[in-house]
Amino acid sequence: MRRSALPARRLASSRPVPGLRPGPLPGVPLALAVVGAEPVSGAVMVCVGGPPGAPLGQYLVSFDPEAFGGRGWADWSSDRGQALHFEDYAAALDYWRQTSHTRPRRPDGQPNRPLTTFTVTMEPG
Repeated sequence: MRRSALPARRLASSRPVPGLRPGPLPGVPLALAVVGAEPVSGAVMVCVGGPPGAPLGQYLVSFDPEAFGGRGWADWSSDRGQALHFEDYAAALDYWRQTSHTRPRRPDGQPNRPLTTFTVTMEPG
């Protein structure tokens, strides 16, 4: 095995970063866990990545995890007014992670979550 030519670097500081809670390593903040952030009321889901032909920048309108034998089907639209609206980001995340009852497991044994084929972000609804 070849070793990297880059020198090892030490963490610059172990001081806490205001507004961020500590991550798993000392001095490394967990960037997405902002303490004291205002809860967001309402959310919509936007596609930002996925397989070739993914509907980038479009809003999720509907999703059926049982379609196509448990492989799922999603409808997307560029019209934000047609988007599914969720109570909050947590509800949108739960919806994105739902499994198919027809085919609950993939061939590799992992949960079958058809909508997670797409990389999404949540926007305030």
